[in-house]
This record gives sequence, C-alpha cells and structure tokens, in this order.
Amino acid sequence: TKAIEKDWEGDIFPYAYAGNIYLLDKAANTIWRFAGAEGTFGSKTDWLGEGVEPDFSRIVSVTIDGNIWVLSQSGKILKFSRGSPQNVSAAGVIPSLSSADAIYTNEELGFVYILDKTGKRVVVLDKDGNYKAQYFSDKVGEANDLIVSEKEKKIILLAGSKLYFLELKHL
Repeated sequence: TKAIEKDWEGDIFPYAYAGNIYLLDKAANTIWRFAGAEGTFGSKTDWLGEGVEPDFSRIVSVTIDGNIWVLSQSGKILKFSRGSPQNVSAAGVIPSLSSADAIYTNEELGFVYILDKTGKRVVVLDKDGNYKAQYFSDKVGEANDLIVSEKEKKIILLAGSKLYFLELKHL
C-alpha cells in the first residue's frame, strides 16, 4: 500500500515519529508533516512556523526526539520545536566540529550524538548543544550511520554490512 504520494523534487530526508511521517525537503527548504490516522496518512502540511525559512541545501541527516534536529555537512546543528527554530550552539567543542555525517537522538536519550567520519569520532552534546564527550576510533571513519543505546551504554556504528560498537563512558 502506498503511504503517501510523491509530490516533491530532489532530495528528501524521511523520518517516522509518533505515528506521523516527516519529510525534510531540501529543494523546498521545509519540513512536511503527514499526520497518521487509522492506518493511513493525511495530506502534507508545512510543519515549520510562518516566516521560518531555513537553508536546508547542505543537510546530511535528520533525527527526531519530539524536536526535529537537522545536521548540515559543515557540522551546524539546527533544532526545531513546534515548527520554530531553537538556539543550539556546539561552540566549545574542542576540537571544533567542522564536518559531520549523521546525527542521532530520541526521546529516551539524554544526549545528541554526531558522527564525524573525517575526525574519526562521535561527538556527544547535551540537548542544549553543550559539549559532553567525544569517542575516537578508526572504525568511525568507515561508518555510514549510527544509533545509540544509553541504557546499554553503546554507540552502534553501521559500516557497510558490519556493525561496530563503542562503549559509552560519559554516563
């Protein structure tokens, strides 16, 4: 069964959260929300608030924990709550975050995790954007994506057809 009709051009980042589908549309510089109800999805609505006009042209990753977190290739993090931008600054990360490949958090996690393949590290920020920790490994440079379980104290890296993990020490 087709869930939604494609009516966008170019690259999108889909994400399912709380029974809804969200699509970050790079070309339209917006986030579309398709509300879920009784096994189907409604028509798209612009999730961003009126007058909110972000630049999504260099976005590489999206994650949702109730807020929508957006990561650009340069390492810039955008956070949106109820369609409005929130101030998040990863300033103070030493060394600075100048490139990034993926971002991950969810409603159960206390932190945001950023995959930096160039730096062969995963950077950890609190949900206000303050630096907490970083984890280095050559395997991070091979990773395509990551997920995290703070309960299990593991960062799980997807590298091709393999999974690697790093132990979380900052908790």
